[in-house]
Amino acid sequence: MDIGLRDRSGIDAKREIKRLRPETAIVALTIQEDEEYFFEMLDGLTERELEVPGHLADGASNSEIGDTLQINPKTVARHRENIMRKLNLHSRTELVKYAIRKGIITP
Repeated sequence: MDIGLRDRSGIDAKREIKRLRPETAIVALTIQEDEEYFFEMLDGLTERELEVPGHLADGASNSEIGDTLQINPKTVARHRENIMRKLNLHSRTELVKYAIRKGIITP
């Protein structure tokens, strides 16, 4: 699916398809140079996933993050893994750098 469809946004179309058929896989292609469009096509990060990078940037362990967010440290690890998989990142450092670039956290 192209992000820039003629009569509607590919991003909106993707959301509608996922709402109606969540099991459907979507391949997104675009010539847009702004990576923001690409990241909008991802399945999106959950609110809880968005809380994790800031704690990682502070040097907190999974146990410390779990205590702060009142969740199991294994859940923290799963959130971090989900973020990294969705964004094709390979280390905690890459994750923190990405979060800073995107304004998810401030340095």
